[in-house]
Amino acid sequence: MYWSGLDSTAVPYRRPKPIESGRSAPGRNMVVRPADSMDLPLRERHELLLHAGYAPAPDPSGTALRLAVPLHLRSSYGELRPMTTVLSFATAVDVPLSELKLEAFLPTDPATADALLAAAAVAD
Repeated sequence: MYWSGLDSTAVPYRRPKPIESGRSAPGRNMVVRPADSMDLPLRERHELLLHAGYAPAPDPSGTALRLAVPLHLRSSYGELRPMTTVLSFATAVDVPLSELKLEAFLPTDPATADALLAAAAVAD
């Protein structure tokens, strides 16, 4: 704290820190630690990191992010083995578009591909 000698009321003021004045950027830990202490969801942590100019953190569980998940389903067409993948628009500026997620089911073997084509032919 410093006392201002400019006026007779002696109101204390504090000198702004470089990060508060915009002359310095926060370090990655300065963004991550408050998010950890507030138990923010992973999505909000990523947004904070992006706004601070950092890439989003990896998955905290330590497991690799999976791009596709294999499934085993039983249907009237037999046993199906599709994989599913989800597409999201993470860099969208429009909020409704950023919430949009598209899920695709793709066959992982010829039998599943044939069964899906047969189901599509019946649907037409």
